Amino acid sequence: MADPIPIRSANVVVSADALLIADLIETDDEVVRLVGASSDPVEATRRCLRVGARSVQAASAAIDNETVRNQFDRLTVEFNSSVEGAVAQVLNATTGLLDDETGSLAGALNGHRQQLGELLDAQFDPDSKQSIMGKVDELLSEALDRQIRTIRQAVSLEAPDSPLRVMKTEIIAGFVAPLAEVGKQVRELSEKIAVNEAIAPVIEISTAKGFAFEEVVHDKVSTIAAAHGDCAEMCGNEPGATGSKKGDEVVTLNADDTGGAERRFVLEAKARKLTPRATREELEAALENRSADAAIAVFDSQAKAPSSTPFSYSDNRAIVVLSDDDVAPLQLGYMWARWVVRRQGTNTEADKLDLERVGGLISAAQQAIERHTTIKRGHSQAKKGIDQAASQVASLVTEVQAALSDLEAELASADL
Repeated sequence: MADPIPIRSANVVVSADALLIADLIETDDEVVRLVGASSDPVEATRRCLRVGARSVQAASAAIDNETVRNQFDRLTVEFNSSVEGAVAQVLNATTGLLDDETGSLAGALNGHRQQLGELLDAQFDPDSKQSIMGKVDELLSEALDRQIRTIRQAVSLEAPDSPLRVMKTEIIAGFVAPLAEVGKQVRELSEKIAVNEAIAPVIEISTAKGFAFEEVVHDKVSTIAAAHGDCAEMCGNEPGATGSKKGDEVVTLNADDTGGAERRFVLEAKARKLTPRATREELEAALENRSADAAIAVFDSQAKAPSSTPFSYSDNRAIVVLSDDDVAPLQLGYMWARWVVRRQGTNTEADKLDLERVGGLISAAQQAIERHTTIKRGHSQAKKGIDQAASQVASLVTEVQAALSDLEAELASADL
């Protein structure tokens, strides 16, 4: 066994990054056994120091945490106690402040409410001129007076600068010249009417009236043709296929209704009386001259037509009366002529017209027009009878009055 090392006093020096231990003697059994069993006593000693240092540090931290937790628990208990005391004090104070009967806040609000009510009653008293309502009434009265004055100023015809007087002046100034022009035109129109009245008898017995009726027929026919896409042409002054001027109006049907073929009918305007034979000859000449498939003679009165009804037809010729702006017979004649023309082109695939149904409808319309004519004639006769009866009644009243006068005079003379 080696000689023991002399024991000296332990010396520990600590620098910034090192620890020097000199002459340190450790007698702890665990430390001595652990270091003695190690092959490197120095490294074993260092390991014991490191492990011990970390253990001490961990123990200190645990102690510190426990201490903090204990302190926190104590503070929590004290804080809860303080909060409960404060809440109790707040509740006591609030109860005393907000109590409906004895609370100071309720008392203060009741006092303010009473004062505010008295103030509002005083300010909105309608009987007091110093109140708000009095002020409002005063302001409204002043505003109403101003509006009345303004309106009177605006509608016054006396004030030179009123809008109504200015407007009246402008209207009068704006109408003077136009009214003068209208007056001039009225005078000219009166002169023309007088001239027309003077020459009317001459026109009635001249061929000029026939030409005027042609224009009337053209106007009516053009309106009807437009609804079907047909073309109506006034050609009374143009020679036709035979070199004559027979046929006053030619209507060419819409190509969509004739399968693309050019088909037409002709109208003759008549303002003079014709016999049935003369009418038939006129229509035959018009058919040939205008290369038409149907012909219509249009008369300006029933008295001049060689028929007793406003519309009648035979084969491809028809007679129509156009009078008193009653265009129904002319419309029926137009439909009849289209039916006749299209009936001659039924072999084309484009023509899908139910000709039998159309013929039936034309007959029905013809009968309706005949009934209308009969009724109209009956009304005319009835009116004539009523007028005659009224005249007889007037004459009878005159006779009765005369008889009563004679009777009164006779009774007066008998009293004497």
